[in-house]
Amino acid sequence: MVEKFADAHNSLLGTFDKKKTFIQEGLFKFPRPKDKTKAELTDELSPSDYIYHIQNFLQKNFPDHEIKAIFAHLDEDKTHSHYFLSGINNKTGELDLHKREVEVVNNYIATLNGIDLEAELIPENKKLNHAERQRFGRYFQRFFYNFTNEHLLLEKGIEATIADEAERQSDVAIQRNLENNLPKNLRSHNFATLKVELAEQELMAKKAKGNAIVKKVNEITAIKTDQLNDIKLQISVGKAEIGTNEQVIIQLKHQNNALNIELKETQTSLINLNEAVASQKNDILSINNELANKKTELKMTDALIKDRINDANEYITGINDQLNNKYIELNDIDLQITQAKSILAGFSDRVTQLVGSVIKNIYVRSVAVIKNHSAAADYVQKIMTDYAQIAPAFLRDICKTAARDVDDLEVMAKMKHKDSELDEGKDL
Repeated sequence: MVEKFADAHNSLLGTFDKKKTFIQEGLFKFPRPKDKTKAELTDELSPSDYIYHIQNFLQKNFPDHEIKAIFAHLDEDKTHSHYFLSGINNKTGELDLHKREVEVVNNYIATLNGIDLEAELIPENKKLNHAERQRFGRYFQRFFYNFTNEHLLLEKGIEATIADEAERQSDVAIQRNLENNLPKNLRSHNFATLKVELAEQELMAKKAKGNAIVKKVNEITAIKTDQLNDIKLQISVGKAEIGTNEQVIIQLKHQNNALNIELKETQTSLINLNEAVASQKNDILSINNELANKKTELKMTDALIKDRINDANEYITGINDQLNNKYIELNDIDLQITQAKSILAGFSDRVTQLVGSVIKNIYVRSVAVIKNHSAAADYVQKIMTDYAQIAPAFLRDICKTAARDVDDLEVMAKMKHKDSELDEGKDL
């Protein structure tokens, strides 16, 4: 149906670029583990999980490409979902889906450690060769598995992993890859052969279980037969001696009573064992409830952490606002410097340089104070050295105005003290 729709659409549009992706179909499915000892995802995920998870993945990574459809298949061997994603960028109108996929994969590769980044990145503006396509597919799969674990599986207590290289290069895997383009009915490993393999495995498991039961029954039968033979022998001996030895009969009665007592004790032990099993089930139920509570606590902790992160972001925003205000103040100081330069046009170059140096260092020191930099203290000495050489006094007032504008109380105090020293020197 989709193919007919595509043919009709292309016929209406006329010629089209076959190298571009107009719409992409994708499949979300967990493959059956080749290692039979590994667990398989079956009832843990609902059809809604398959649909909404792939929707979440596409919206987060391809927000500018429209999702045409997503649906789940429940009538096949394993539940899975299909999606259809538009190749057209909603913002630019370009057919750039492949380019966006390469960008997503390269962003993921850039986060990895222990790799040759330059060698592993996927070229973005060329047709990929066979090796590059393989590398792209490998990293895209790893990226999707990490996203699936983080956003879907881990909260269910499940982690999906990719088969190691030895498993992927096994004879069966290689044969499946070679037959990938054949019709399913001509493949050596298809759904029909899989059902046969599963049926054979189930039959072998039932046979093994049946053999174990038969073996256990035979062992119990042998033990009971030996016990019965012993009793028969004792009865025969007793019958042979009944006329002459009544003590044997009494002894056999005692043995019979002892066996009855042992039987009752065994029944009591069985009752106690059943009670212990029931207690174990209650313990398991309590553990499951505790686990559910821990999951709830974990979600609450996660929400609290997110709140703390939001608070931190707000605090950082406030700091940035303060910095912006300081930069505005510093721009005002630059204006004052410009005005001071026009006033100082009639004074010597040396005095002008001293005033400019003091105001500049006040400006630099204020930035260092804002950033809590250790160099802020060093600029105090530089400022006061130049300040002591400035005359007349009204030029020093310009410097003090600059210090007051940036609220530098330490520098203002030292300037005031230096003015007192200079005034005393004049009096002498």
